Amino acid sequence: MLKARPTRLLAATAAIAPLKGGRSEGALRIAEQRERLLSIPADKVERYRINPRALEILPTLATMRRDVALRDRVIALAAAQADQMSWATIARLTPWIYEADVFRKRVHTRARREPPQAPLPRWLVAHWREALGRDEPAEQLARSARQSEPVLARLLPALELAPGTPLADRVLSVALADRDGAWLDTQPYTETLRFIESSGAATDTRGVLLRRVVARYGGLARSPSALHPPIEELFSVARHLLGGWPQQRPGMWRGVPASALRVARWCERLQALQDSFQDDDRVASWRRWLRHIQRVDCVGEGIIGVQVGVQVFAEPREAPRVCRVYAASVWEDFCARQADSDTRLAPPRPDRKIPISDGREGVDAYIVERMGLRP
Repeated sequence: MLKARPTRLLAATAAIAPLKGGRSEGALRIAEQRERLLSIPADKVERYRINPRALEILPTLATMRRDVALRDRVIALAAAQADQMSWATIARLTPWIYEADVFRKRVHTRARREPPQAPLPRWLVAHWREALGRDEPAEQLARSARQSEPVLARLLPALELAPGTPLADRVLSVALADRDGAWLDTQPYTETLRFIESSGAATDTRGVLLRRVVARYGGLARSPSALHPPIEELFSVARHLLGGWPQQRPGMWRGVPASALRVARWCERLQALQDSFQDDDRVASWRRWLRHIQRVDCVGEGIIGVQVGVQVFAEPREAPRVCRVYAASVWEDFCARQADSDTRLAPPRPDRKIPISDGREGVDAYIVERMGLRP
């Protein structure tokens, strides 16, 4: 193992044609300015002067937050030349370095003399006192902004504040922190799900909001028959954001109530049915048994096995005529042997064959009468 080499990867990369052209002019300017700043001793940055055009690069350099030496120099230079920068550059730069007191204080002093005006972003035009204030700027901005925009999904657009910046992340976190269930009931359901799914806001903040939505609404479905599209959509969003279903990522679902976890299991099984059968009528026929379905397997060339309790009901994906009933252990052994084989294996002898070409009443009757289960 220690002597292994990625020979196939090396061969593939060696075959890639060389890039044509060079780096873009913008990338070269940014890299050049970065190296120039890093070459200046930290105690001399405040006395360093660059022209207004070069100052426009500072917001881009400020996004490189992991480079501590560069960040310190960006803050020192921005604070020293706060009066020389355009308000447009300040509007792009502040969300990345708003925590820097020295920079914020100097921009605040300038704003008192020369208040920012439209078409600058609303967070700077209408809320510069809060955003540039001395104490807790993000917290003050969040509390002020949500008075005029109570819908969390619309807060950043209303402020014209770009998601993904440290200021935006903190504003959303504060706006959500002390909200309760009654507040959640006032939020537009579909719009909130879209915000959680694809807003670009910090994953941690979206995760907090998602868990609150799941906790409040996810357990309302008391039976599989109550699994309506809005609930299915909620758990689909949860699955994608949390990286899997509860059994796959239990840590990500920690804190979710048991009632919601039960519905999540139903949604997981329903998704497996939909992925396997791709036939609405057959999915609907199995949907009523979601409470008892343990797993859904697709084996070989389209044999679908649905485990209900300790029995497995296997049928072809296409043109089914007969449903074969197996003990779970027999079916699991067949699945394992087929996974290890390069050829298609014949299914084992079933315990029972149930005709299904004219309807599925026989399968339902078997589950009720032989297994003693109810939907």
